[in-house]
Order: sequence, then structure tokens, then C-alpha cells
Amino acid sequence: MAVNTLSKNINQAVSDFHAIKDKIVEKGLKIPENTPTSGYADLIGYMDYDTKNWNNVDFSKGIPTGAKGLDSVYEHSNGIDVYFYTINNFPDAQGLWHMNKQEKIIRRIYSTGYYWSTFFETSNGTLYVSGKVSAAQGILCVKGNTATLIYDSGNYWVNVVEDTVGNIYCASTLSTQLGILKLTETAGTQIFAEGYAWKFIAGINGYVYSGADNTSSLGVLSLKDDVVTRIYTETRNWINMYAAKNGDVYMSSNLSGTNGLLYLKNGTATKIYSSTPHWRYFYENKDGYVYMATSSANTGILSVRNGIATKIISTGDDYQYYYERENGEIYVTSSDVSTMVYIKNNIAYAVSNISTSGYFRYFFETSNGDIYLGNSSTGLNYGLNYLKDGVGEKIFTEGSAWRAFYESENGDVYVGTTNSSSISYGCGILKLDGNTAMQIHNTGFYWYYHIEKDGYVYFMTKASADKNNYIVRVSGSNAEEIFLKI
Repeated sequence: MAVNTLSKNINQAVSDFHAIKDKIVEKGLKIPENTPTSGYADLIGYMDYDTKNWNNVDFSKGIPTGAKGLDSVYEHSNGIDVYFYTINNFPDAQGLWHMNKQEKIIRRIYSTGYYWSTFFETSNGTLYVSGKVSAAQGILCVKGNTATLIYDSGNYWVNVVEDTVGNIYCASTLSTQLGILKLTETAGTQIFAEGYAWKFIAGINGYVYSGADNTSSLGVLSLKDDVVTRIYTETRNWINMYAAKNGDVYMSSNLSGTNGLLYLKNGTATKIYSSTPHWRYFYENKDGYVYMATSSANTGILSVRNGIATKIISTGDDYQYYYERENGEIYVTSSDVSTMVYIKNNIAYAVSNISTSGYFRYFFETSNGDIYLGNSSTGLNYGLNYLKDGVGEKIFTEGSAWRAFYESENGDVYVGTTNSSSISYGCGILKLDGNTAMQIHNTGFYWYYHIEKDGYVYFMTKASADKNNYIVRVSGSNAEEIFLKI
């Protein structure tokens, strides 16, 4: 058998080494400096991407092991292009990286900067990317595995909008970066030089409206075909915005003392409600009514449609959590401990006889139309509410965080608590039937998981190192504990 000479072995080793080096360069990685082999082992982790099967990877859960320094990700809506970046300025991970999931190859497509975390994807799939760093990294235009610097100044260009005809506008949130830019795939051009932190909302017919998130008296702007017009001059901070389904736009200020609500259409602004600032919690129902609320005490709810605003209830505040039924009935609760409202035919009624303390915001409607309302607060006996035709009833008085609802195939309805505070406040599982609640299991919490098989419903608690973990098998009103891990 032939034996290689020492020189042949050395030559082969050098050849193999250069092959590895070429492969690393092909990946877009930086070759280690100083000693010839310094850092090469760490780069092998990058090269693992060639051998991984990416078809079943959920990129929203983070970067797979092996991407040294690349700690954040954005996945394009096409399901193919994935972009990686570092938020920690790791030298070897600087720039912007791209991977085509079909090719399974990761490449550096832009070599400088870091924290390229603001991705705006246009209607045609083009990406505009900017960084949240102190350095003036500018703005990238990204298409597939190509990244082009189109604006070389500024940072924090995070407020971006696309109008109905494809124009892209953006603004920085920093006071050092003034004005508004128009973006194309080849350049960023300043079209307005005043103010900063402009926020945008697109209306119909190619109009975009903007208010600045700062205390300067800048009013409201209209943008159309790259022409910027100040259409409202009163005060500042017009940043609470909502675009209705019919294209109408509503805007309010976020500052106390800057009262009222603006109606924006076809490049004009009209004040349609003159009292109360910061209308900012919006919900639009199936009939096109837009409901609005504020965090100021007892400011109630505004109903707005086609530029006409009507106060439909004057009590309560912080109305943020809406549940709309198929028949158009709406229940809405606040984020604090105030009132609950029932809306039917655009008329609002306060719902009484229920517990509103404890952040009740979890609605569950059964197949036969029963509605239950659970809360998120733990540690007190907030109980469980039942709703019918705008009337409320507290049907279980013990425990809290009753929100893990489940309806079985045969129509049995159950709810488990997610309360983790203390068993003294009520735990376990309830069986619900109309406005009655029966406790069928009285231990365990974190009942987040359900499986139904062979006529049984299996309730499982969320794993926790410091809590008991259970599996309970339920049929009808019978609950049997079949697993307990201390």
C-alpha cells in the first residue's frame, strides 16, 4: 500500500485549509486575522446553515444555535427570505445578513452597522431598513439578497408609511433628524424640513396625514404626490390616529389641554368634537361606526361615522376591550376597574350586577350563545361573570383569572383558572351551564392546555418549576386527577 510522504500530507493539508477558507468567504464571512487558524472553529457554526432543514423552523422564536452574534431576525412575508442582524455590535456579525430558506445559505449582504431592526415591507415586497443606533447608518433598500444604501444620513428612521398609490414616506424619532423623507428604491429625498418624530396614517385617494410626536406647535400635515401641506395649525402632538374602513381618518392630540377630534378627508382637516384630549382607543364595528375612548376619568365613549361624532355614554374611561357578536351586539370593558358597557344599534347601556374589578377582558361565547367574562388579575376572589342581552350576573364568586375556556364536541363548557397566587383564592376547573357554574376540580392552576379524545377532555397545567403540575380527565361533571408531579 502506498504511503504518503510528509510533503504530500502537508500539501494536502494546505489544500484542505484553502478549501475551507474559500467556503467561508463564499458564505460572506470575515476571514480571521492574526494566526492562520485563529477563530476558524467559531466560523464552522455559521456554516451549519448548509446542512439544516429550515422547513419547520419558526424564526419568530429566535436564531438557531450556530449563528454566532446574530441575535435577531426578520422574515419576509414571502416565506423565503430571512434577514439576520446583531443588536449588540458584535464585530464579526455587523451588517445585514440574508438567507434564502430554499437555498439554505446565509450571506452577509451589507457589511457595516448593526441593530438594523426597523423593517418596512411595501406592497410590492421591497424592504426599507434602518437602525436603532446612535451612529448615522442611514436607510437601506433591500430586495432578496441585495441591500443598497439609499440614504447615508441619520438614524432611527422608524416611522414609515405607504400611500394608496405606492409612495413611501418616513421620519426619524430623533430631534436631530428633522423633516420627512420620500423613499424610492434608489434614493431618499427630504421633502419637508421642519419638525421631527412625524407619525403617519394613510387615507384614501393617495393622501397621507401626519402629526408630530413632540411638543413643538407643528399642527397636522397632508402629503400627496410628494407635496406637503399644513392643513391644521392648532397646537401639537396630533398622533392618535385611526383610518376607518371607508377611508375616513380621525386624529386627536396626545396632550392634555389639546382638546377635540379631527376629521381628515381629501386633504382637509375639520374639528368635529371640541372637548377632551387624547381620544386613542379605537374600535370599528361591522356597520362602520368607530368607537373611541380616552384614559381621562369619566370621558365615556364617542361614536363616530361619516365625520359625525356623538357621545353615547358619559361614564367610565379606558374602554379598550371589545367583543362584537354576529348579531352586532357589543360588550366593552375598560382596562382599569370602572364600568362595562353594552352597545346595541349604536345605543350604549351600562352593564350592572357584575364584577368589573380585576381587569375583566376575556370573553368566551359558546355555540348556544352564552357569554362568559373572565379576568386577568390574580390573588383575589374576583370570580366569573355571565352576560345575556346586555345584563350581567356574577355566577361564581371565588377565585380569579378564570379565562382558560373550552367547549367540548358535545357542548360541555369548562373553564380553568390561570391564577398562580395562592390556592386560598380558589383554583381548579369549573363546569359551566348557562348562568350556573359548578366547581368540579378544586386544585391546580395554569390550566392553559386542553386535548379531547374518546369522549374525555384532558386539562393540563402549564409546566412551572415551583408549582404542582396536573393532568385532569373530565367527562360531564366528573373530573379525575390522573397525573400529579410535585
